Amino acid sequence: GLPMLAASEPVSLPLANRELARAIPARPAAGLVLALALFISAMPWAEAQAPAPAAAKNAPAARTILIYGDSLSAAYGLAQKDGWAALLDERLKKSGAAFTVANASISGETTSGGVTRMAETLARVKPAVTVIALGANDGLRGLPVAQMRDNLAAMIEAARKAGSKVVLVGMKMPPNYGEKYARDFEGTYRALAQK
Repeated sequence: GLPMLAASEPVSLPLANRELARAIPARPAAGLVLALALFISAMPWAEAQAPAPAAAKNAPAARTILIYGDSLSAAYGLAQKDGWAALLDERLKKSGAAFTVANASISGETTSGGVTRMAETLARVKPAVTVIALGANDGLRGLPVAQMRDNLAAMIEAARKAGSKVVLVGMKMPPNYGEKYARDFEGTYRALAQK
């Protein structure tokens, strides 16, 4: 299935990463940054490490992690350096991981907007990993869950076809639109992750 990271679920940390966890400063979004940094570093496709300084000039270029989200990922209302995508980039650099972060998030973005610009973004960024963190604005606007599911599925498929590994960030909605809507909304992420 598809890796899914949800804020409401515990993240199992490999023993080697627990020391890294203690080193992350207490800043806004540090928990999400820690979870993503450790999650990405624990994946089998994240084995490449930054080269030793002597070998640096012959080293392959760092692989790119594309962050594809909304205001939560675009650092709306924060200095860019305090947003979770920038904190993730900082953490990965400090850990020596051979990844850079490209943040293509747009405040106010829905899954419909995301699916519209996905092909161009994938072609431009050429990510090794795509973190899809969209859907919150669909939920806040009460948009149909089926439409959101179809849009997320299309983005996942496009990223996979472009050769990118995909991490889907699961989300929950408060019960403002009813218990069924909130349950269906959350279930969409779980169902997509299992495909």
